[in-house]
Amino acid sequence: MLDAEEHGLNREIVGSELWAMTMWRPEISWVVSRLSQFLVAPTQVHLRAAKHALRYLAATAGLQLRFTRRESLRVVAFSDSDWATDEATRKSVTGYVDRRGSRSLDML
Repeated sequence: MLDAEEHGLNREIVGSELWAMTMWRPEISWVVSRLSQFLVAPTQVHLRAAKHALRYLAATAGLQLRFTRRESLRVVAFSDSDWATDEATRKSVTGYVDRRGSRSLDML
């Protein structure tokens, strides 16, 4: 378990990552979704993972998706779910991918 200060820091980091995921960084959706499941009682492992995701965001801040006029922008979406797949909590897990052309734009 984290002390009160680290617990607050973990909530702030995951909240910031949730905003980033929603607004402009969909590739971190799975990590943020998983970290969000442990906001009530996070451990050092969760805090380290949240900080690792922040470092990833900082290291890849300059990367962009580029679309050319020649490329087809056909929209394709996939989804999947597992009923009660999490062995610890028996919660269901759902995921989706939204693709435009050859690029994944949104995923969870």
